[in-house]
Amino acid sequence: SVNENNTQKIAMLMDNSFRLVWQNNATEKKLYEFSPDCVSLSGSGPTCFAFFTDKSKAKQAYKKLKNEKYECYFVKPLDKALFIE
Repeated sequence: SVNENNTQKIAMLMDNSFRLVWQNNATEKKLYEFSPDCVSLSGSGPTCFAFFTDKSKAKQAYKKLKNEKYECYFVKPLDKALFIE
């Protein structure tokens, strides 16, 4: 999926075995307010992320969450790394 640049398939395949533990918590609900393609944990937590294929939605979410004092980062994938803006 990554090699095919198929972001919708990537979003569909993202999952985490701890999902049942944290599902429907306040942070997950907050992230889903911005209509991402998916929301998940990075590992066992406490960090979670939202995956967007629409860059404008991602920036809107980032700005609003930053304004609400959430610690958040806007990142985009590169060939073999992440670049933090």
